[in-house]
Amino acid sequence: MAQVKNMIVEILFVAILLFGTIAFALVTILLNEVAKQKMQASYPAQDTIELVVSGDPAEGGTFISALVNVHGYHFAPEKLDSDGKAIPCFYKTKVGVTDVDVRVSNAIIPDDTPNYSPKKGLASYIRKRWGLFWVSLFWPIRHIHYFPLIKARLAKGPQKEGGTLTDLIETEKEPIKVSNLRWKFPRPIYVKEAEASDLLKVSLVLYVNFQVVEPTKPVLTYGGSFFTELESTVSSLVAGKISENSQPDFIKKFPKGPTPEFFNEVLSIINPALITQFGVEVVFGYILEAEYDKTAEEAERAAEIANLEGQAEINRKTKQGDAEIALAERQAKAKIALAGGEAQAISTIATAQAGAFAAKLAAVGPNTGILMEQIRTDGLTGFKGTVLSLGGQGAGIMVNAPAEPPKASVSTPPVEPPKAPVPTETKEKAGKKPKDRGII
Repeated sequence: MAQVKNMIVEILFVAILLFGTIAFALVTILLNEVAKQKMQASYPAQDTIELVVSGDPAEGGTFISALVNVHGYHFAPEKLDSDGKAIPCFYKTKVGVTDVDVRVSNAIIPDDTPNYSPKKGLASYIRKRWGLFWVSLFWPIRHIHYFPLIKARLAKGPQKEGGTLTDLIETEKEPIKVSNLRWKFPRPIYVKEAEASDLLKVSLVLYVNFQVVEPTKPVLTYGGSFFTELESTVSSLVAGKISENSQPDFIKKFPKGPTPEFFNEVLSIINPALITQFGVEVVFGYILEAEYDKTAEEAERAAEIANLEGQAEINRKTKQGDAEIALAERQAKAKIALAGGEAQAISTIATAQAGAFAAKLAAVGPNTGILMEQIRTDGLTGFKGTVLSLGGQGAGIMVNAPAEPPKASVSTPPVEPPKAPVPTETKEKAGKKPKDRGII
């Protein structure tokens, strides 16, 4: 009996072991199939991210978790403390050569991040051992999220003769639905005709490597169509940097090829803003190809010529201004001299006339009547009115003086007016001294 019991126990054990082995095999096969179909489980490719959601996020669905298959990194959902407040989580990004902390949530962070170390357990073991990530038992209520993505890449083969910079970039015409987002991805970006400080144009093709930090932002917030906004942001940043430099200076500072200067001084500057806005950062980037209005030598020569022309114009304007000032000064001095000469001439004439009159007065002595008659005669000679009355106590004499002759017309020469008649002297009574007569 004892042998029979032992045999039965052995048979049961083998059956259970066989059943367990078969069951395990079946479960493994089943899990493998559902993981391939991305149903209850999934096999995310290395360095990719898949998002688990409930329902459709575009129609009010909910984000559940992220499946991150990146060595040395893990997905860290936001944690709450005992008071229900979020425990801060910081991610180090590069700005130039400096590490800058940026606060993040639901982020892909290094395994050694304080307060956010990865969980350890059976699921973690299975992920590391077989690369299988559990999604949910309640598929399809909870499922892997698919989203549209427009891919862009560098064109294969040599550039066409006579081609443009845009020929270097191949962009899908229609978005493709994908289930994952690459943790790091390169992206060619075209910067079109940015204007340098010397007004010369610069066009570039950049080759930029991005890294995802907060996967929910590009996938759920922007619905996968975040590349347009991301490229526009980077392009505007580079155009602003070009405008700060002349074309020759920009070429010297940032040559083509994978040099660190362009990343450190230009692209990395906006990493904190890119993480906050788009959930990605720039890990490296450089100028792949460039087109300039002129070569560096031509641009420098143009700058020198423009400088010389500008200096020549300044000199010309300065000399012209100096000449105008000198002319104005000479004219002012001439006017002053002319005014002084006229004043001197008037003064000299007045002095001479006063001396002559004094001499005449001394010559006539007491016979001033003769001098008075001469004064009246001189006054009549310069008179241009119609009637002149000369008188005094004696008999008055009315003399008709000729009016001013009419002005000559254009067609007939002017007629010389007749001379005024010379007034006759009035005989004075003999033995009597004539009295002064005034002009009325």
